[in-house]
Amino acid sequence: MSGPLRAETVEVISRSPHTIQASCREVGVSRSSYYRSRAKLQGNGPAQRRKAANALRETERRTILAQALAQPHLSARQLACWCCDQTGFSVSESSVRRILKANGLLLPRAAEQAPAEKEWRHKTRRINQIWQSDATRFFVPDWGHYWLEAAS
Repeated sequence: MSGPLRAETVEVISRSPHTIQASCREVGVSRSSYYRSRAKLQGNGPAQRRKAANALRETERRTILAQALAQPHLSARQLACWCCDQTGFSVSESSVRRILKANGLLLPRAAEQAPAEKEWRHKTRRINQIWQSDATRFFVPDWGHYWLEAAS
């Protein structure tokens, strides 16, 4: 609903001699929409976005940015840990990442591997021509490191 139409609808329902429920039904608007629109027009409704109770203060944001510039070698996780250890507030890694990204200080992640090809370059001509194996290393206390391999 557009602004002028909303204002007119609220005015019609407010001036009606009937109950709000009957007036809303007659106009074809739900009661919740009427109350939401009325609050928005009065300037105290949900149109004004409320700040979260646990939102970072501006001084905390400035501290994060200052430390990000002073210590550019720290990742977002390390910077969050540094803030928790050295300053008087606690901040999550995701919040630090969001602040750094908004200020253009977040470096793009390096690609760890090339994307997968659409199809095999070397196509097989018969069964058992290509085998796959997976391996992982794990540590057993008092024994050392061992490799577990599985072939398929």
